[in-house]
Amino acid sequence: MVSSRRLSIHGPAPFKQSGVYEVQISICENRPSEGSISSKYFDKIWSSNFHLRVKDGNFSESLGSESNPIPDSVFDLSTVWIIVMDQFSTMHSIFDVKISEQFTSMRKTEISPTKISHKTILAVKPKGTSSIKGVVGEKGERGTPGPTGDKGPPGPTGDKG
Repeated sequence: MVSSRRLSIHGPAPFKQSGVYEVQISICENRPSEGSISSKYFDKIWSSNFHLRVKDGNFSESLGSESNPIPDSVFDLSTVWIIVMDQFSTMHSIFDVKISEQFTSMRKTEISPTKISHKTILAVKPKGTSSIKGVVGEKGERGTPGPTGDKGPPGPTGDKG
């Protein structure tokens, strides 16, 4: 079974207003210049398009998938640059992410495939330390239904018979 690592990031969005935006998120080994970002031409290790949910100028997103995996080389680096670019303008944000040395050493250790899921998730905060999340668990049972909502407004009067 092929392992698919994900990189969970949290950081500043190019947008201050809360909402959902069409963006491209890229991972770079070196910080690109503002001019190359504005022209949308810079060296990327990995890139994908997202419907980015922004709340109070910040976002949280999980990068990588089975169809577009993050290359192993990313996890061998000590720092990567994350570029979040609006698909319809030159608005963008950029920040660096420190890849955990702890994750790097764990990756080089033999781990029995029966003890872990096929996905390893790495939680990373911009300019902070990163940590390794546990294996994703089974989906829980459906919760109890919530309270009945308020009665809606009366409908239009029908035709007399």
